[in-house]
Amino acid sequence: MIKIITYILLICSYIINSLYLITYYQNDNYHLRSIKHIFLNDLIKRPYILLYIFFVYFNKTNIILYILISLSLLIILEKIRKYDLKLKNTKRLRRLLEINFLAFILLFIFKPLINGLLIINTFYILLNLVTIFISNSIEKLILLRYIKKAKQLLKQYNPYIIGITGSCGKTSIKNYIYECINDESIVYKSPKSYNTLVGLLITINNNLYSYDNTFVLEMGLSYKNDIKKITNIINPNISIISEILPSHLQTMKSIENIINEKMEIVKKTNKNGVIIINNDNEYIKNTIKKYNI
Repeated sequence: MIKIITYILLICSYIINSLYLITYYQNDNYHLRSIKHIFLNDLIKRPYILLYIFFVYFNKTNIILYILISLSLLIILEKIRKYDLKLKNTKRLRRLLEINFLAFILLFIFKPLINGLLIINTFYILLNLVTIFISNSIEKLILLRYIKKAKQLLKQYNPYIIGITGSCGKTSIKNYIYECINDESIVYKSPKSYNTLVGLLITINNNLYSYDNTFVLEMGLSYKNDIKKITNIINPNISIISEILPSHLQTMKSIENIINEKMEIVKKTNKNGVIIINNDNEYIKNTIKKYNI
Protein backbone atom coordinates (compact mmCIF):
# COMPACT_ATOMS: atom_id res chain seq x y z
CA MET A 1 0.00 0.00 0.00
CA ILE A 2 2.84 2.36 0.91
CA LYS A 3 4.52 1.73 -2.43
CA ILE A 4 1.32 2.33 -4.40
CA ILE A 5 0.73 5.65 -2.63
CA THR A 6 4.36 6.57 -3.23
CA TYR A 7 4.07 5.75 -6.95
CA ILE A 8 0.93 7.87 -7.29
CA LEU A 9 2.47 10.82 -5.47
CA LEU A 10 5.67 10.65 -7.51
CA ILE A 11 3.70 10.52 -10.76
CA CYS A 12 1.60 13.51 -9.62
CA SER A 13 4.76 15.32 -8.61
CA TYR A 14 6.30 14.80 -12.06
CA ILE A 15 3.10 15.88 -13.85
CA ILE A 16 2.75 19.08 -11.81
CA ASN A 17 6.45 19.92 -12.16
CA SER A 18 6.26 19.40 -15.92
CA LEU A 19 3.04 21.39 -16.30
CA TYR A 20 4.57 24.25 -14.37
CA LEU A 21 7.65 24.13 -16.62
CA ILE A 22 5.60 23.99 -19.84
CA THR A 23 3.30 26.79 -18.63
CA TYR A 24 6.29 29.03 -17.97
CA TYR A 25 7.77 28.04 -21.34
CA GLN A 26 4.48 28.78 -23.17
CA ASN A 27 3.91 32.12 -21.42
CA ASP A 28 7.44 33.18 -22.46
CA ASN A 29 6.58 32.56 -26.12
CA TYR A 30 8.37 29.21 -26.10
CA HIS A 31 11.78 30.70 -25.37
CA LEU A 32 14.36 28.38 -23.82
CA ARG A 33 15.58 31.04 -21.40
CA SER A 34 12.52 30.14 -19.27
CA ILE A 35 13.90 26.60 -18.85
CA LYS A 36 17.24 28.02 -17.74
CA HIS A 37 15.49 30.24 -15.20
CA ILE A 38 13.56 27.32 -13.70
CA PHE A 39 16.64 25.09 -13.71
CA LEU A 40 18.64 27.63 -11.70
CA ASN A 41 15.66 28.26 -9.44
CA ASP A 42 15.40 24.54 -8.68
CA LEU A 43 19.11 24.20 -7.98
CA ILE A 44 19.06 27.09 -5.52
CA LYS A 45 15.64 26.77 -3.88
CA ARG A 46 14.70 23.10 -4.27
CA PRO A 47 16.93 20.98 -2.03
CA TYR A 48 14.55 18.05 -2.54
CA ILE A 49 16.35 17.35 -5.83
CA LEU A 50 19.46 16.32 -3.89
CA LEU A 51 17.31 14.13 -1.67
CA TYR A 52 15.79 12.47 -4.71
CA ILE A 53 19.25 11.67 -6.04
CA PHE A 54 20.14 10.18 -2.68
CA PHE A 55 16.95 8.07 -2.65
CA VAL A 56 17.66 6.69 -6.12
CA TYR A 57 20.77 4.95 -4.82
CA PHE A 58 19.79 4.23 -1.21
CA ASN A 59 16.12 3.26 -1.46
CA LYS A 60 16.18 0.26 0.90
CA THR A 61 13.77 0.82 3.79
CA ASN A 62 10.13 1.71 4.40
CA ILE A 63 11.30 4.77 6.33
CA ILE A 64 12.60 6.21 3.07
CA LEU A 65 9.29 5.43 1.41
CA TYR A 66 7.48 7.35 4.16
CA ILE A 67 9.87 10.27 3.64
CA LEU A 68 9.22 10.13 -0.10
CA ILE A 69 5.47 10.25 0.45
CA SER A 70 5.73 13.29 2.71
CA LEU A 71 8.26 14.97 0.43
CA SER A 72 6.23 14.42 -2.75
CA LEU A 73 3.06 15.61 -1.05
CA LEU A 74 4.80 18.81 0.04
CA ILE A 75 6.05 19.42 -3.50
CA ILE A 76 2.60 18.88 -4.98
CA LEU A 77 0.95 21.16 -2.43
CA GLU A 78 3.59 23.82 -3.00
CA LYS A 79 3.07 23.79 -6.79
CA ILE A 80 -0.71 23.89 -6.50
CA ARG A 81 -0.57 26.69 -3.93
CA LYS A 82 2.06 28.87 -5.59
CA TYR A 83 1.45 28.59 -9.32
CA ASP A 84 -1.56 29.19 -11.51
CA LEU A 85 -1.21 26.51 -14.18
CA LYS A 86 -3.09 27.97 -17.13
CA LEU A 87 -2.15 26.44 -20.46
CA LYS A 88 -3.35 27.58 -23.88
CA ASN A 89 -4.58 24.69 -25.99
CA THR A 90 -2.33 24.85 -29.07
CA LYS A 91 -0.92 22.31 -31.50
CA ARG A 92 2.54 22.91 -30.06
CA LEU A 93 1.30 22.23 -26.54
CA ARG A 94 -0.43 19.02 -27.58
CA ARG A 95 2.72 17.89 -29.36
CA LEU A 96 4.83 18.60 -26.27
CA LEU A 97 2.47 16.66 -24.02
CA GLU A 98 2.31 13.72 -26.41
CA ILE A 99 6.11 13.48 -26.67
CA ASN A 100 6.43 13.93 -22.91
CA PHE A 101 3.99 11.09 -22.29
CA LEU A 102 5.86 8.84 -24.73
CA ALA A 103 9.20 9.60 -23.00
CA PHE A 104 7.52 8.92 -19.65
CA ILE A 105 6.40 5.45 -20.82
CA LEU A 106 9.70 4.57 -22.52
CA LEU A 107 11.63 5.31 -19.34
CA PHE A 108 9.86 2.51 -17.49
CA ILE A 109 10.73 -0.02 -20.17
CA PHE A 110 14.36 0.29 -19.14
CA LYS A 111 14.06 1.08 -15.41
CA PRO A 112 12.31 -0.50 -12.41
CA LEU A 113 9.19 1.48 -11.48
CA ILE A 114 10.36 3.13 -8.26
CA ASN A 115 13.79 4.06 -9.62
CA GLY A 116 12.21 5.31 -12.84
CA LEU A 117 9.84 7.56 -10.92
CA LEU A 118 12.66 8.86 -8.74
CA ILE A 119 14.83 9.57 -11.77
CA ILE A 120 12.18 11.50 -13.70
CA ASN A 121 11.38 13.60 -10.63
CA THR A 122 15.05 14.35 -10.15
CA PHE A 123 15.73 15.15 -13.78
CA TYR A 124 12.29 16.34 -14.91
CA ILE A 125 13.81 19.50 -16.42
CA LEU A 126 16.22 17.47 -18.57
CA LEU A 127 13.45 15.12 -19.67
CA ASN A 128 11.26 18.08 -20.63
CA LEU A 129 14.20 19.65 -22.47
CA VAL A 130 14.47 16.48 -24.55
CA THR A 131 10.76 16.62 -25.37
CA ILE A 132 11.05 20.32 -26.26
CA PHE A 133 14.04 19.58 -28.52
CA ILE A 134 12.11 16.81 -30.31
CA SER A 135 9.03 19.03 -30.63
CA ASN A 136 11.11 21.93 -31.99
CA SER A 137 12.77 19.65 -34.53
CA ILE A 138 9.35 18.52 -35.79
CA GLU A 139 8.19 22.16 -35.95
CA LYS A 140 11.26 23.17 -37.98
CA LEU A 141 10.47 20.50 -40.55
CA ILE A 142 6.86 21.71 -40.72
CA LEU A 143 8.06 25.34 -40.98
CA LEU A 144 10.39 24.49 -43.88
CA ARG A 145 7.43 22.97 -45.72
CA TYR A 146 5.35 26.13 -45.10
CA ILE A 147 8.23 28.35 -46.25
CA LYS A 148 8.67 26.35 -49.46
CA LYS A 149 4.96 26.57 -50.25
CA ALA A 150 4.83 30.33 -49.50
CA LYS A 151 7.81 31.03 -51.76
CA GLN A 152 6.19 29.06 -54.58
CA LEU A 153 2.89 30.96 -54.23
CA LEU A 154 4.61 34.37 -54.12
CA LYS A 155 6.61 33.48 -57.23
CA GLN A 156 3.48 32.18 -58.98
CA TYR A 157 1.14 35.06 -58.06
CA ASN A 158 3.84 37.78 -58.07
CA PRO A 159 1.79 40.37 -56.11
CA TYR A 160 2.99 43.93 -55.59
CA ILE A 161 4.11 43.81 -51.94
CA ILE A 162 3.90 46.68 -49.45
CA GLY A 163 5.73 45.81 -46.23
CA ILE A 164 5.42 47.83 -43.03
CA THR A 165 7.55 47.64 -39.91
CA GLY A 166 8.09 49.85 -36.87
CA SER A 167 7.75 49.89 -33.11
CA CYS A 168 4.17 51.15 -33.38
CA GLY A 169 1.52 52.14 -35.93
CA LYS A 170 1.97 49.17 -38.27
CA THR A 171 -1.64 47.98 -38.23
CA SER A 172 -3.05 51.51 -38.59
CA ILE A 173 -0.80 52.28 -41.57
CA LYS A 174 -1.72 48.94 -43.17
CA ASN A 175 -5.42 49.74 -42.83
CA TYR A 176 -4.97 53.30 -44.17
CA ILE A 177 -3.09 52.01 -47.25
CA TYR A 178 -5.72 49.36 -47.86
CA GLU A 179 -8.55 51.94 -47.80
CA CYS A 180 -6.60 54.27 -50.10
CA ILE A 181 -5.85 51.76 -52.86
CA ASN A 182 -8.66 49.22 -52.54
CA ASP A 183 -10.82 50.94 -55.18
CA GLU A 184 -8.02 50.94 -57.74
CA SER A 185 -6.55 47.49 -57.21
CA ILE A 186 -7.46 44.05 -55.86
CA VAL A 187 -5.75 44.23 -52.50
CA TYR A 188 -5.23 41.68 -49.77
CA LYS A 189 -4.01 42.79 -46.35
CA SER A 190 -2.74 40.46 -43.65
CA PRO A 191 -5.52 39.91 -41.07
CA LYS A 192 -5.62 41.57 -37.64
CA SER A 193 -2.06 42.05 -36.38
CA TYR A 194 -0.54 38.96 -38.00
CA ASN A 195 3.08 40.06 -38.25
CA THR A 196 5.22 37.08 -37.24
CA LEU A 197 6.89 34.68 -39.64
CA VAL A 198 4.42 31.89 -38.85
CA GLY A 199 1.43 34.24 -39.04
CA LEU A 200 2.48 35.56 -42.43
CA LEU A 201 3.20 32.06 -43.78
CA ILE A 202 -0.30 30.96 -42.78
CA THR A 203 -1.69 34.13 -44.38
CA ILE A 204 0.11 33.53 -47.69
CA ASN A 205 -0.55 29.79 -47.85
CA ASN A 206 -4.22 29.95 -46.87
CA ASN A 207 -5.53 33.36 -47.93
CA LEU A 208 -3.48 34.87 -50.77
CA TYR A 209 -4.95 34.24 -54.22
CA SER A 210 -3.77 34.71 -57.79
CA TYR A 211 -6.16 37.63 -58.41
CA ASP A 212 -4.71 39.67 -55.51
CA ASN A 213 -2.66 42.33 -57.31
CA THR A 214 -1.35 43.90 -54.12
CA PHE A 215 -0.38 42.36 -50.79
CA VAL A 216 -0.11 44.70 -47.78
CA LEU A 217 1.49 43.25 -44.67
CA GLU A 218 3.21 44.19 -41.44
CA MET A 219 6.42 42.75 -40.02
CA GLY A 220 6.75 42.53 -36.24
CA LEU A 221 9.80 42.18 -34.03
CA SER A 222 10.15 40.45 -30.68
CA TYR A 223 13.42 38.56 -31.00
CA LYS A 224 16.62 38.91 -32.98
CA ASN A 225 16.34 37.92 -36.67
CA ASP A 226 12.51 38.03 -36.65
CA ILE A 227 12.35 40.53 -39.54
CA LYS A 228 15.35 38.99 -41.27
CA LYS A 229 13.54 35.63 -41.44
CA ILE A 230 10.46 37.31 -42.94
CA THR A 231 12.42 39.32 -45.54
CA ASN A 232 14.26 36.17 -46.61
CA ILE A 233 10.87 35.11 -48.00
CA ILE A 234 9.08 38.40 -48.67
CA ASN A 235 10.86 41.18 -50.59
CA PRO A 236 8.67 44.31 -50.59
CA ASN A 237 8.24 46.62 -53.56
CA ILE A 238 7.44 49.37 -51.07
CA SER A 239 8.95 49.29 -47.58
CA ILE A 240 7.71 51.52 -44.77
CA ILE A 241 9.37 52.15 -41.40
CA SER A 242 6.88 53.93 -39.15
CA GLU A 243 8.79 54.42 -35.93
CA ILE A 244 11.71 53.03 -33.95
CA LEU A 245 11.44 53.13 -30.16
CA PRO A 246 13.34 51.36 -27.35
CA SER A 247 10.70 48.61 -27.02
CA HIS A 248 11.31 44.85 -26.58
CA LEU A 249 14.59 45.64 -24.83
CA GLN A 250 14.13 42.58 -22.63
CA THR A 251 14.59 40.34 -25.65
CA MET A 252 16.50 42.63 -28.02
CA LYS A 253 18.98 43.87 -25.35
CA SER A 254 19.74 47.26 -26.97
CA ILE A 255 18.24 49.94 -29.20
CA GLU A 256 21.07 49.28 -31.70
CA ASN A 257 19.86 45.70 -32.15
CA ILE A 258 16.31 46.98 -32.73
CA ILE A 259 17.51 49.52 -35.32
CA ASN A 260 19.60 46.94 -37.19
CA GLU A 261 16.72 44.48 -37.26
CA LYS A 262 14.21 47.07 -38.53
CA MET A 263 16.65 48.02 -41.29
CA GLU A 264 16.49 44.49 -42.68
CA ILE A 265 13.40 45.62 -44.58
CA VAL A 266 15.53 48.28 -46.27
CA LYS A 267 18.16 45.75 -47.31
CA LYS A 268 15.60 43.37 -48.80
CA THR A 269 13.47 45.92 -50.67
CA ASN A 270 13.34 45.19 -54.42
CA LYS A 271 16.05 46.91 -56.42
CA ASN A 272 13.63 49.32 -58.11
CA GLY A 273 11.41 49.61 -55.06
CA VAL A 274 10.45 52.52 -52.84
CA ILE A 275 11.40 53.09 -49.19
CA ILE A 276 9.25 55.36 -47.03
CA ILE A 277 10.68 56.39 -43.66
CA ASN A 278 9.63 58.56 -40.75
CA ASN A 279 12.28 61.27 -40.94
CA ASP A 280 11.05 62.79 -37.66
CA ASN A 281 12.39 59.75 -35.83
CA GLU A 282 16.01 60.38 -34.83
CA TYR A 283 16.93 56.69 -34.79
CA ILE A 284 15.70 56.25 -38.37
CA LYS A 285 17.11 59.56 -39.57
CA ASN A 286 20.59 58.83 -38.22
CA THR A 287 20.67 55.20 -39.40
CA ILE A 288 19.31 55.72 -42.92
CA LYS A 289 22.39 57.77 -43.79
CA LYS A 290 24.45 54.57 -43.68
CA TYR A 291 22.47 53.13 -46.61
CA ASN A 292 23.05 54.14 -50.22
CA ILE A 293 19.43 55.02 -51.05
